[in-house]
Amino acid sequence: PEASSRNAKKAWIKLLVLLVLAITITLVFTKFKGELTLENIAQKESTLRTYQEHHPLLVHGLAFLLYVAVAGLSLPAAGPLTLVYGWYFGFWKALVLVSFASTAGATLAFLLSRYILGHYIQSKFSDRLSAFNRALDAATAREVENLFAEVVIAPDIDDDARAQLVEKKNLR
Repeated sequence: PEASSRNAKKAWIKLLVLLVLAITITLVFTKFKGELTLENIAQKESTLRTYQEHHPLLVHGLAFLLYVAVAGLSLPAAGPLTLVYGWYFGFWKALVLVSFASTAGATLAFLLSRYILGHYIQSKFSDRLSAFNRALDAATAREVENLFAEVVIAPDIDDDARAQLVEKKNLR
């Protein structure tokens, strides 16, 4: 009873976080929809470059955080944003910024899917995911040994299956 109430509370907190995030993204894109066009940015180029000269740390930090958010939420704006960064910061600065920000964004996407959406997906599609959520037994390990060359991913593995797979010849 107590564990189920904790799980329900966690689910509501996760849902609230997602809702706040969705509302924030919607409001930002609604408010700045006309300002986020390439034509508008090109018109304000001198103002933007002057601001970058006077506040380089702030501009690079905000650009980094924006890219992490776009990549972390898997929004389709990462490609155009990369091009804008290349134009605004120059090739090498944009290369470094986008490389680190996309990695941080991918980490954020993993964490969101694992800890916020994971339980929802498991509960909604448990019947379809049941084969992936079972422990690997020796009979399945023998079949896997004949099919796959290198990697086996399973949530758990019994001792007989582990012994079966350890005996497999390393192909490298």
